[in-house]
Amino acid sequence: MKILLQSIAIVSILFSCSISFHATFKSIKCSSSSLSIYPNYSCYIKPYKKNIATMSILLHLRKKTYKCNIDITVLFKQKISAYYRTIVNTTVDLCEFLSGSDKNKLLKLFYDVVIEYVPKELNHPCPFEGTINIYNISFANANLTDLQKLNLPDGFFKGIVRYYNKWDQNIISFQLVVEITDKKNKDF
Repeated sequence: MKILLQSIAIVSILFSCSISFHATFKSIKCSSSSLSIYPNYSCYIKPYKKNIATMSILLHLRKKTYKCNIDITVLFKQKISAYYRTIVNTTVDLCEFLSGSDKNKLLKLFYDVVIEYVPKELNHPCPFEGTINIYNISFANANLTDLQKLNLPDGFFKGIVRYYNKWDQNIISFQLVVEITDKKNKDF
């Protein structure tokens, strides 16, 4: 149970920062099979303020999506290492989660932080259709006090997230790299 809680906390760090840590978006890549979304999708990171970047995701679904699963993998690499190691690898039924029947704690931590950036018309259970534009996701002011209790190492966290269903094995996928540094030892 302790390992599960530590893994959930580390994933949350990937998308957020707390008083003890500073998180910097380093890169994002997105890809799609283009079976479910139009090929003009985009995801990007842009600077907002000193040491703060925002992330945006824009896409347009070709048809209603009634069922969607998410594979989530989180990898960690220390600054001195050349290799990433897997710390989280899980699959979640997004539609069940959004309807409230799946209580996945990992996804809930991320969802609670991201929901303020999601337009109100997209905050509903499946199905989804049409345009999904989420702009300027920033976690510089996230309130994640439980994470302050953990002694997480400085390094790079890579989140690999793949949305899929039985008709499309890659509705859209993201690879997000975030650098975590200890604020106490850095001059921000």
